[in-house]
Amino acid sequence: MTGLTVDNFFQFWTGIYGDFDGAYGCQCEDLVNYYSRWIGGKQFTGDTADQIYGQDQGGFYQVIPNEPENFPQKGDIIVWNWPHCGVATGSNTDVWTFEVVEQNDPVKSPSHMKTYQNYDGVLGWLRPVHLPQ
Repeated sequence: MTGLTVDNFFQFWTGIYGDFDGAYGCQCEDLVNYYSRWIGGKQFTGDTADQIYGQDQGGFYQVIPNEPENFPQKGDIIVWNWPHCGVATGSNTDVWTFEVVEQNDPVKSPSHMKTYQNYDGVLGWLRPVHLPQ
């Protein structure tokens, strides 16, 4: 997995579609599954993106709840309850806003960067214990 950094992932995936499981078209969870494999993690399971939050990944991710005093870091997988998920870029991020690479929001959109102006509906994020550098 040498050379497969988070920045490489953002650069490679921005502007294209990914259908990891070959079902239901290019969903947000597909992109997150590509990301998890990219950094050495396992595939997430479940029918909707919110089901990945807190999934046992053998200690690969730390589960961090959405609380007023914390915010995601570059490489964290953000999970919403509506359901949606994306990967935090670490840019334009603080306790009020955050930026992610995501797909399928709006529906049928390719992977892109998007800044959210609030944390409404965010369950929390999954922080990889070790990221490739």
